[in-house]
Amino acid sequence: MTHRCCRLLTFATVACEKMRKRGLAAGALWVWLDGNPHRGNGFHVSRAVPFPYPTIDTGEVLQAVRFLMKSMMDHADRGRRPSEKGMTLYKRGGVGLTDLVRQDQRHADLFFGPDERRERGMDVLDRI
Repeated sequence: MTHRCCRLLTFATVACEKMRKRGLAAGALWVWLDGNPHRGNGFHVSRAVPFPYPTIDTGEVLQAVRFLMKSMMDHADRGRRPSEKGMTLYKRGGVGLTDLVRQDQRHADLFFGPDERRERGMDVLDRI
């Protein structure tokens, strides 16, 4: 599974770096895939997922990308013979961070808030 979503993970990592550089946090994630219609594999599928709290954590975003990618590939595999499942390839794909808010304007609630340790780790990574 991971080998099929390497590019999407790279796109998400770069998007997170740019988002943090601008002082923003993402409230949701959107991922889309297109199949190759010339190989009899034409499909377009997209999924979005909100985060419980606007995040700047690349790890949290990558976990959501993997989750959405699995969901979309399962959708693309529907109707295929069991021997062909898991063999679906995509031609193009993309990642979008949505519901952006300024990092200093995020509001925690009783159940969700920032993970200070992980956010400091993101700051260290950005400085490298």
